[in-house]
Amino acid sequence: MVKHKSTAAFFDFDGTLYNGIITFDYIIFLVRRLESLRKMNPNMALIIPKLFFYWLSDKLNLADREDINRKVYKMSRGIDAEWIQSNARNFFKESVNGRNFFCNSIKILEQHRKQNHKVIIVTSALKEIINPVKSVLKIDDILASEVEKNKGIFTGTIISLPVGKNRLNVIKDYCRRKNIDLKNSFAYSDHHSDISLLEYVGHP
Repeated sequence: MVKHKSTAAFFDFDGTLYNGIITFDYIIFLVRRLESLRKMNPNMALIIPKLFFYWLSDKLNLADREDINRKVYKMSRGIDAEWIQSNARNFFKESVNGRNFFCNSIKILEQHRKQNHKVIIVTSALKEIINPVKSVLKIDDILASEVEKNKGIFTGTIISLPVGKNRLNVIKDYCRRKNIDLKNSFAYSDHHSDISLLEYVGHP
């Protein structure tokens, strides 16, 4: 007997569901706790300006988005993953609320949930930063950037990077594993780097 394939709705996060860039809002949250930042990584004073430079390069389309993300995640080497995740939970609890999300996008998300569609966020944000949104928005899954860990410490080696054209490949692989019919599914994004995904999916 052939198992019936599921229908899913894939949502980009920054600029589509979330009014901002979650990674940089998280960094600002950390900067306000500068002492704990120094304890986590003494080189943070050098890392943070680079992160804002990459953010500006992306906003002004001065560099390829995938290349920017690769450079950013290579800088994670030596950082404690649990420290990132623990602070992400505090960040969502203290700084993220309903006003941070686009109302119309959330309504669309809720409509998909009522239709029993799988609701999945696809984002270039680090998995350890974005994970808390799963319970906040009551979604099924998150496809996020993943960096290799060794004994809980990031090595800087990228495992998964759902950015640009590679985002479609990550989603295709996910659909194969989860028995989702991508041609009968939905996708939402605000960025031109997702054109290949929007052209491929059944309901862009």
